[in-house]
Amino acid sequence: MKQRHRTCLKHLLLGFVLCLLLISFMVSSVAAGLIDLARPSQITIHYEHEKMPLPDVAFNLYRVADVSAAGQFQLTGDFRSYPVKINGLDASALAAAANTLYTYAVADSLNPMRTGKTDSYGQMVFTNLNTGLYLVIGQKTTLQGKEYTPVPILVSLPSLDSENNWQYEPLLLPKVDARPVSGEPQLLTRRVIKAWDDWSDRAEKRPAFVTVDLLCNGEVFDTVTLSEANSWNHVWPNLNASDTWLVVERNVPADYTVLYTASETIFRVTNAYFGEYPPETTTEKPSTDGGSETKTTSPDEPKNPNLPQTGQMWWPIPVSAGAGLLLFATGWFIIFRKRTQTDED
Repeated sequence: MKQRHRTCLKHLLLGFVLCLLLISFMVSSVAAGLIDLARPSQITIHYEHEKMPLPDVAFNLYRVADVSAAGQFQLTGDFRSYPVKINGLDASALAAAANTLYTYAVADSLNPMRTGKTDSYGQMVFTNLNTGLYLVIGQKTTLQGKEYTPVPILVSLPSLDSENNWQYEPLLLPKVDARPVSGEPQLLTRRVIKAWDDWSDRAEKRPAFVTVDLLCNGEVFDTVTLSEANSWNHVWPNLNASDTWLVVERNVPADYTVLYTASETIFRVTNAYFGEYPPETTTEKPSTDGGSETKTTSPDEPKNPNLPQTGQMWWPIPVSAGAGLLLFATGWFIIFRKRTQTDED
């Protein structure tokens, strides 16, 4: 009997230690705590390509959204009315959101809140910034026979560092697209594709068409209508490769957000539904034993579910989990006591 008690006690102690370790890990994972909204912040940009600094490059800074102490964003200012999702995004979706807001900034000729140029080391700093979400847009530059274009970036102030602490002075290393500059004009072809991110049963409720502008260096170059008649796509041939080409959807359908993504040859315009989903439907049909079977059918979920946003606060989750683990340990202790009392009786 004593051996049995020792075994139960070992199991209890082992479970309790594991609980403590898990709680400690989860507490450390949310060590960032709440954001200090009054703390001044800054953004440092280090712009280079293959370890070569890119000097005298202009960068524009836009304040896109306010941030709450819990890390949730709310579009603000000139960006307030744009149908763009900025919370609950993974890295690729955040990059797409940056490109989308960049497109709107260019299409609507929005004025940046700050401008600056990189120094001889490819560095520059935006100082005395309020907390929030910022869009950083760099300009094209030509150096040593190549054209360099920085990729737009969305950066949160503060940002979470590798140790999950809030960083109020982050360092940005913009990605850069580089291509050789040729003396002869080069032509390219661009295709725009319209995509829908909703459930299949909603197809009949989508608009019959959408209107898309092709922008050349910020000016409307062409306007096309996309619909089932042209399989929701259009091709523009013989475009000058030295120009900057973007597409923007006009009059985004109600209850949809929009994302603009681009590859070397394709622009993709995706409308994601965020309205109310239809309820589950329940049907009954005869079963093989003469009774009936009940079947519940749910609508297709959208293709891009919400994912944790960098900087989003998840402290309620580990707290709840920790409480559950403690209850688990307490339950084991009660069971152990009851077994001990039973054996003694």
